[in-house]
Amino acid sequence: MPDEKTATRALSGKRQMMKMFHPLNAIFTPGGLQDWRIEGDGDWRPMDPGADASQSSLGRFYAESYFDTSGYTRDELTTMFDNIFIQEGGRWQLTNPGNIRVQVFDLVMTTRFNDGVNIQMNDFVDRFQSSNNGIPGFDESVYDWTQVLYGRYREYIATTQGSDVADVLAPVNDQQFGSLESTTADKLWTYKLVFLTGWTPSDDGHNLRIPNTRQVVQADIVSEPDLTFLMRQKRSYELTNY
Repeated sequence: MPDEKTATRALSGKRQMMKMFHPLNAIFTPGGLQDWRIEGDGDWRPMDPGADASQSSLGRFYAESYFDTSGYTRDELTTMFDNIFIQEGGRWQLTNPGNIRVQVFDLVMTTRFNDGVNIQMNDFVDRFQSSNNGIPGFDESVYDWTQVLYGRYREYIATTQGSDVADVLAPVNDQQFGSLESTTADKLWTYKLVFLTGWTPSDDGHNLRIPNTRQVVQADIVSEPDLTFLMRQKRSYELTNY
């Protein structure tokens, strides 16, 4: 039974939770530092190890947030998922695209991606680009399938080979994966990873724009028998710490 001193009196039943990521606007200007500059004070950060918070020399960006489900856990309630999905409103655009491909992962996980150490996130991209593996929840990943509640991978290319006009990007690959595993985790970590393949610094300037993202979790908050709840907590602890 929940501890009366720490109980949050959370209500069971159907829930819909939502997190928003602001648009990404990243600009590469030839010469100088040869870096992509992230415009604005939004959610986006570079994956580069030790990089300035607003610059990326690799053309790799990520946004991170989480859903706080600790109140349910303290009241010994389990989050059972009906559906997880993303919504986007607007165009994906890139000036001077050439042969550049833009790749993106949307993820909802019960553990923080590499404990928030950006260099490991960058290592994941290196491995994925070179060997097409390491995707969270699959072979050669440090994450178990049950830890990855939802994943979506997409790849975009330019619709034309325009110059300094913001060319519209179109998806050529769209895959979804994830376990929707019921959980007693305190947080559901949510991510958007965006990175460029086929890009090298050149005399061409680039402006990458991607739209707002809304990540939606639809779940049923339920009370399970004590033994079932404790076993879920044990499993979650083992996956996170071993």
